[in-house]
Amino acid sequence: MRPYPLRSNPRERCSFGGFTHSKSDPSLLLLRQQQVNIYLLIYVDDILLTGDNPAAITELLSKLNLKFAMKNLGDAHAFLGIQIRKHNSQYFLSQESYAVTILQHANLLDCNGLASPTCTKFPSDFGQDSHLSDPRTYRSITGALKYLTLTRPDIAFSTNLLSQHMHDPGPQHVYMLKHLLRYIKGTLDFGLPITKSNLILRSFSDADWEGDPISRKSTSGFCSFLSDTLISWTVKKQHTVARSSTESEYRSLAALTADIIWLKRILTDFGIPSDQPTDLFCDNTSAIALANNPVFHARTKHIEIDQRFVRDHITNHNIRLLPISTVDQVADILTKSSLSTPRFQQLITKLTTLQLQFCSNPHVLRSDPCSRARVLVPTRFTCALRASYNQPAALSGMTSTSYVTLLVIATPNCTCSSDLQGTMPLRLACTGLTTCLHSRGYALTRM
Repeated sequence: MRPYPLRSNPRERCSFGGFTHSKSDPSLLLLRQQQVNIYLLIYVDDILLTGDNPAAITELLSKLNLKFAMKNLGDAHAFLGIQIRKHNSQYFLSQESYAVTILQHANLLDCNGLASPTCTKFPSDFGQDSHLSDPRTYRSITGALKYLTLTRPDIAFSTNLLSQHMHDPGPQHVYMLKHLLRYIKGTLDFGLPITKSNLILRSFSDADWEGDPISRKSTSGFCSFLSDTLISWTVKKQHTVARSSTESEYRSLAALTADIIWLKRILTDFGIPSDQPTDLFCDNTSAIALANNPVFHARTKHIEIDQRFVRDHITNHNIRLLPISTVDQVADILTKSSLSTPRFQQLITKLTTLQLQFCSNPHVLRSDPCSRARVLVPTRFTCALRASYNQPAALSGMTSTSYVTLLVIATPNCTCSSDLQGTMPLRLACTGLTTCLHSRGYALTRM
């Protein structure tokens, strides 16, 4: 819905009829009356409206039309450049059209795709690209890629790395940018799926100690899941040099703890209780020992504020710090530039940046020729998938309702197989506030 004309702040104009502003996000307005819950998300003149009472939503639309000139666009198919696809009880968010526009701007629409966004080895000669070598073009494309990360957390680290050199891009950075764009070309239909699930918050924290070879500053990376749904992720270079890996990991823990507190406030706005401590997973045992044991305080005076902040929230049962192996650390994809392609593909599956094909029969999977597809199917953790060209893939031993992501690569007249790697349940994702709304069973409507 788009209100016209814009004579004042739309947030102010919508503060009527019982709506109140969220204390966590001023762009979110809430209406709770008896058994009716309606949520209004505003960005300039774009409004996303959802609720649990269709009659109350219709009445609200009538009142808004009387007060403002609005255009009702029906069910949400796009919002702020993000395409929204719906199939049964699933949503899929992507920015394929926006990614194509970026490739056109870079003159790389017809390039070959790559399997990884980062470069592990650099050539001796970077070559010349007169178009991307222009600093203005480099800055323009890199800035556009930052908005693409709204539905593509798999490119968040690479984009953050490129953004650090916007003031003076060199041949190496132009090469890295071109490499990332070629990866995007090969994954245009990737995005974030959303399905209904429980409402348990879990978070993962990681840090790359002295990862910057010039400044020796570390990189923090963390993400949070609402059950199997990714709702928040961050990649950020730390402000100061850490003197140990424990210090860099602890700074990342402190930043994630603050983000968890904010997420809990958002969940409270949606009527979702968060009485239990949030599980926070970290693969650095020294950082975990420091948070749980105040005896270490004398050795860490230089990070005293972060140490006290994290420990206070552990004591108050807001978070619970747990160890996790490096293999299962999802946040690795947000901090490492030297990941091998198999490791990167494994982390993508855990982070659920997927190409989703909706399957009418949940017990079979169909694969298109010469394509890669990740599909949600109920299956047993230990089973294997076999797929052949243009034939359904039968899954044996389906005794669990848990979900996993299966990667299938099919070519004409060729039979291939893909074994399940690990027992990590499928993590489904979205950007922003629509996740918990859909988890509560609301239907999204864009006007």
